[in-house]
Amino acid sequence: MSMASIEGIYDSALGNMSTFDPYMNNNNGFYTSNLDRYVSVFNAANVPYFASTFFEPSESKTYTSILVRAGTSPITFEIMGTSSLLGAGAGLYRHRVSRASPGRLARAKTVLDAAPRKLGTNGMPVLEFLHKSFASSNVARDTNYWLTALSGQSVANISSGSAETFAAKLLSSDEAEVLFVQSDQKTKATMSVADFEDYQVALHMECIASETQGFDRLADSHIGHSMPGTDLTPWIEGVEAWSSAHHGRTPYRYFAKGLFYLYMPNGWGVQLSGTIPDQPSGGGYDFCNVGTTGSCSK
Repeated sequence: MSMASIEGIYDSALGNMSTFDPYMNNNNGFYTSNLDRYVSVFNAANVPYFASTFFEPSESKTYTSILVRAGTSPITFEIMGTSSLLGAGAGLYRHRVSRASPGRLARAKTVLDAAPRKLGTNGMPVLEFLHKSFASSNVARDTNYWLTALSGQSVANISSGSAETFAAKLLSSDEAEVLFVQSDQKTKATMSVADFEDYQVALHMECIASETQGFDRLADSHIGHSMPGTDLTPWIEGVEAWSSAHHGRTPYRYFAKGLFYLYMPNGWGVQLSGTIPDQPSGGGYDFCNVGTTGSCSK
């Protein structure tokens, strides 16, 4: 599929942002101490957004959020806080599980309460990054991969009925988290979340021809983790072992010096940056040679 076709799938899922769709779980989450300011600005500019609410039991507190899309791209942002303009959650869509891990929400509030600067240079309230969230068709699968192949850290498992969220970190010292969110709602999109995951994996399998060759138009849909001076060998061995055990269904490759790209079972990527003592030669950034069209290997 072309990028325009992929954007079209998101168009069919998100529409005018008036109703919830599982594709909205693919987002970048932020916390703000002044959500009303963002609501006001988006209202004034006629920017469509999806407003919702959720209850956090650990605090006995109700949060509200607005989710906006970056133009026509698949990229969405969810900004969480409390809002009087949204009616303190009255009449809003109510999520069955928290939109962020309890600990991360608490830390974000502490950070912003102590921040020396409350507004950015554009006059907007400062945001605290919470997490990268992935829409998932199988949280159990994603949890197993994160903890096994990546030796990652479990932060929280939150569930209610068939709605489930797994919050994780790569390292215990990380602040930002990764979420895998399985919805109990059906998508309006022309392709289900599961089918899109399968499409991404199949595309990577076809286009990433070897550990140093191949690329595709979705291979840059990834998160990045920088670990200067850290030997990436344990993570590489974990990914290789997982791929071998699962018949190579999780492709990976090396790019330039000290960069290892892996693709999770949901098709989304992780870029690890550190040192690789036994890195294979090759794997530069000549995209005309590593391929984005046709057979992908040329």
